[in-house]
Amino acid sequence: MSTVRGPALAREHPRALTAVLTVVGYVVVVGTLYGDVGLYPEISESTVDALAAAIAVVNSLTVGCLLAGVYWIRDGEVRKHRAAMVAAFSLILVFLVLYLLKTGGGGRKEIVEGAPLRGY
Repeated sequence: MSTVRGPALAREHPRALTAVLTVVGYVVVVGTLYGDVGLYPEISESTVDALAAAIAVVNSLTVGCLLAGVYWIRDGEVRKHRAAMVAAFSLILVFLVLYLLKTGGGGRKEIVEGAPLRGY
């Protein structure tokens, strides 16, 4: 008999699990942005640009999954809705990993007041 209670624990205490995961997520993000932990390798500007493009694609796919999920739940298609929501959640996790790699590696981009616009 297994002593692992993962899914049952989540069903019995969803708010507590959500609170713990939220705190852990914020600690990781704040530690990456403001702490100098040294977990991430330095990345080049081309890698920053590639990660930024990948983040944009992931965010677009996430929005598509969320919109599809809303459509399907309104249409009464619960299984399709559930699949879309799981896909959206998974994509949000992918976004978080990409974002932390980008910012943790030094790839921050800021809007500088008075800076000229790039022309293409």
